[in-house]
Amino acid sequence: MHKKILSSLLITGFFLFFDRIFKYIAMRDPFFFPSFQWFGWDYYKNPGIAFSLPFPSPLLIGLTSLILLWLLFVLLHQKKKHTLVTLGLFFIIVGALSNLFDRIFFGFTVDYLRIWTSVVNIADGMILAGVGLIFVDEYKKKF
Repeated sequence: MHKKILSSLLITGFFLFFDRIFKYIAMRDPFFFPSFQWFGWDYYKNPGIAFSLPFPSPLLIGLTSLILLWLLFVLLHQKKKHTLVTLGLFFIIVGALSNLFDRIFFGFTVDYLRIWTSVVNIADGMILAGVGLIFVDEYKKKF
């Protein structure tokens, strides 16, 4: 049990470290890395939620905090400790915390990586990876 939590913390901490470093670089030097038409470095102050959809910031901070508390409760009260679910929950929680930090201290989420027509950050990828890991675990149970 403790090994799963420790390894999940180390893995998510690695990605969080690079997310925070890249966000810092993006805010200090928006043209730090080259950018190409469909992929590359593209600093963007995202005032909204996913896909830049507008959403009132105080409400978003409150909802995100409640969801994070619920996910933490789920993580701590799992009946069976599945490695993929534990890692997935850590990815979601840590990624959301990184973006929540931006929203509280800067008023927007710092995005910096252009992929096709979107600009995202590592924290967004962590959230998606976490959801994906949980789905994979559920899919494995059925077979």
